[in-house]
Amino acid sequence: MPTFALPLKKELTKFLRNYLIQFVGLKPGKHGFSFDAGEMFFEAFEHPEVSNGDVQVGLVLDKQSSMLVLEFELNGIVNVLCDRCGDPLDQPVQGDFRLIVKFGDGEFEQTDEIIILPHGEHEINVAKYIYEFIILALPQRRIHPEGQCNEEAIKRIESYGKGNDEPPTDPRWEALKGLK
Repeated sequence: MPTFALPLKKELTKFLRNYLIQFVGLKPGKHGFSFDAGEMFFEAFEHPEVSNGDVQVGLVLDKQSSMLVLEFELNGIVNVLCDRCGDPLDQPVQGDFRLIVKFGDGEFEQTDEIIILPHGEHEINVAKYIYEFIILALPQRRIHPEGQCNEEAIKRIESYGKGNDEPPTDPRWEALKGLK
């Protein structure tokens, strides 16, 4: 899991309380949760990569004596921009992700898959992890199926590269070439 910070829009942080799991009252063992990541969810994060979406998230929390194991299952569609033409594209996303939550005072080193919560914590908000996992589930290249890209945009992009086989040369370099 990446460790980049996700800026949140302050007015929507109250909405993100819906993604809070209070694990103190849970008995040891597995517990299931489900979440929806829709329009308000994506509005809460100031990240231009995903503008909207409808993603269903299943979460199995395995409470153990010294840690929590969170297993996320994502399935849905997000709205991104096409890498080829720049038009909006509904991109399917799905994936399984695992997050281990240990308790301590920083004696363990956090990794992509392990986070440390201080002793005494009784809840965890999984919203930012869901968002990060959705970003990770996106393919590297996001393009429309063949023939569905905006042809006008493709032609405009291609026109910028035509007729200019050689980039313009700085006149100062031309003077230096004469010294040979």
